[in-house]
Amino acid sequence: MKKYRTVLVIFSLIYSFPVFSTARLDAKHFLKKLDDADSQYKFAICCYYGYGIEKDWQKAVYHLEKAVEKNHPQAQYFLGNCYLRGDGGRKDHVKAWKLIKLAADNNCLEAQFQLGESYRSGAMGKQDFSLAEKYLKKAAESGSEDAKILLFFRDFWDMKSGISKFKQLYKGFSENNAASQYKSAIFYLENGGEKYKNKVLEYLKKSADKNYTKAQYKLVQLYTDGTLFDKNYIEAEKYLLPLEKKRKFQKDADYAKLMLEFGVYFCRDVKNQQEFAKGVQYLKKAADKNSINALWMLVNYNLNGINMPVNYAEVFKYASILDKKGQYQAKLILATCYLGGLGVKADPQKGFSYIASVADKYPEAKLVLAECYQKGVGTPQNMKKAFDIYMESAKSGNIKALFQVGLCYENCWGVKEYSQTAADKYFKQAADKGHVEAMYRLGISKLKNYSYSYRHDSAADAFKYLQMAVENGCKKAYEKLGYCYEKGIGTAKNFETALAYYQKADKLSADALYQIGKYHQRNKNNQEYMKYLVDSADQGSKAAMEELGTNYYRGENGFEKNYLSAEKYYSALLKKAYPENMESILYNLAYCFKARGAVEEYEKTYARYRQIRSAREQKENARFKWLKEKASSYSAEDDANGNAAFELVQMYESKLTVEERCKYLEIAASKGHKKAEIKLYYFRNYLYKDYFEKKRKEEEDRKNRALAEAEREYRRQQYRQEEEARKFRDAVRFQEGVNLLLDAAEIMDFMDNTLPKVVKELKSRGY
Repeated sequence: MKKYRTVLVIFSLIYSFPVFSTARLDAKHFLKKLDDADSQYKFAICCYYGYGIEKDWQKAVYHLEKAVEKNHPQAQYFLGNCYLRGDGGRKDHVKAWKLIKLAADNNCLEAQFQLGESYRSGAMGKQDFSLAEKYLKKAAESGSEDAKILLFFRDFWDMKSGISKFKQLYKGFSENNAASQYKSAIFYLENGGEKYKNKVLEYLKKSADKNYTKAQYKLVQLYTDGTLFDKNYIEAEKYLLPLEKKRKFQKDADYAKLMLEFGVYFCRDVKNQQEFAKGVQYLKKAADKNSINALWMLVNYNLNGINMPVNYAEVFKYASILDKKGQYQAKLILATCYLGGLGVKADPQKGFSYIASVADKYPEAKLVLAECYQKGVGTPQNMKKAFDIYMESAKSGNIKALFQVGLCYENCWGVKEYSQTAADKYFKQAADKGHVEAMYRLGISKLKNYSYSYRHDSAADAFKYLQMAVENGCKKAYEKLGYCYEKGIGTAKNFETALAYYQKADKLSADALYQIGKYHQRNKNNQEYMKYLVDSADQGSKAAMEELGTNYYRGENGFEKNYLSAEKYYSALLKKAYPENMESILYNLAYCFKARGAVEEYEKTYARYRQIRSAREQKENARFKWLKEKASSYSAEDDANGNAAFELVQMYESKLTVEERCKYLEIAASKGHKKAEIKLYYFRNYLYKDYFEKKRKEEEDRKNRALAEAEREYRRQQYRQEEEARKFRDAVRFQEGVNLLLDAAEIMDFMDNTLPKVVKELKSRGY
């Protein structure tokens, strides 16, 4: 504290007496006039500093006291400082401050400033800001610039900084100077912050209104970072706009960051197109300074057409910059641009190289790479590679890959053989993970399976997955779900509900329009029937075209007879590939021509009709023969599922006798053909009930005859067995008789021939 006071007093003295610090006065000149206070004061100064006389502080104090006795303000002030320092051997703080206060009351500017500064800093032993303000105001009114500066920063007197510090920081300070106002604001900001935010705002605005760059920039920062004021980008923009015109600001390191902040703020509400457009302009400025976030936002807006037309040229431009900045994701976009020719000339090879370079890093890129192999884009087509990539991604649970694997099995892409079962397996996995298209595909597959086999579990699954697809916003599933309700597949029949789903479809197919028309026909609403039938025909429905032609040809169902209109629809139908009723269409068309007298067209059309009829009959005969041979073989190799036998009955029923129809249906049903089983049941219990009853009786008669014949055969067999036994016994008896006769003959022969010889021999020997 002592050191501080000493420095302050010395500074005050030097500042207060520039005359004596720059000129050598002759002390002898003042010795002649020591009778007045001013001469005593000036002589004392000469003694104090050694001007024209040997330096002597005691003598200086003596003469200062003489001048004080005569109420000399400057002498009072100087003597008070001598007592403070102890110059001349006397040190008395109480007397010193009393003299300085006396000088200040006598309008001594230096004393007023020193006294005010002492009360402010506590150099007198205590702080008293009210007294400090009182004396500093007097000093300021007398022209003290230092007093003005201290008074200006009245709020910071508790910092105990000396005037030298204030003067150093605010050299050249002026109340109306933009730089000074800016420095004042910064001083308040750094030393008071929230406490003096109104002062900070006041001085910054004053400085900014004078076009002071630093003040404008600081206001922009404070309004955007929200540390001192609430964030207010509208206010910040007022000071940003003049800044933007200054080239120096545009080179600032934070320029891109600020442009990005303003872009993000104004683009926050996509519904406010005016502000959004302003935000995009800020984002472009940030992008020009290579702001990564701004570049990505512009790519997103231009790519997705958010409040602006889709602009692939801009997408390509910004993605190229991002690619150079090492943003791997940008390669995906560049690959898409090159592959599709979006915003740049199409270059499939370059697109493929881009996508291949990031395929290992991003699952999406890997799928695009697989698609390139699948379609042969930028590389030779390789369905096997595409399938392998899809399968690899599918194993990790990638939902898109699961769906693509299902498509591969369904369309036989890169796999050994078609397998709808495998396709459904992967469609199900994708559908269970939320893939909407997979739900739809699985529903369609189950619907086809039901149409083929009439399996109720397939019907339930078809309805379930189509309903899931509808609930997830799949527009094309509405029509198929309506079809389920119409036909009662997996749910109860309800044509009103079916009609509601048909009408919700994004775009009804020709078949759906046709079915709605038929619904109105059944309900005797000919006007709606005609409307939907025409719409269906316009979308290419063959059935609708044929029905319209027939209605106009015959004048039925609310249509007036009109051969020209009939010709129109019949002719349009003939341009379609393989109309189902080609013969009847040609026949009706021919008679339309005939009815209106177009003989040449009639002859050509009728000739074509005869030609097609002949060709069809030959084809049908060949097909009929082939199916009959295949179905009649009744072997697993030729007709394992009974399809040939069922098709034979289904397509050529008129060519078969009742017996043959039932026979082939029984063959198909025995092999598990569901439709054959249903039709056979219908034949057996309704259509050909008498035939089957007669057949049953004939079978019973045949069995009875077979049993009777078996009984007769059994009896004949028994008789034959008994006859054979009798013959055997007779043979045995006969053989026994023969054996006896032979034995008797041998005995006779022995008696006649052998015995006499034996007797004779015995006699010759003396017996």
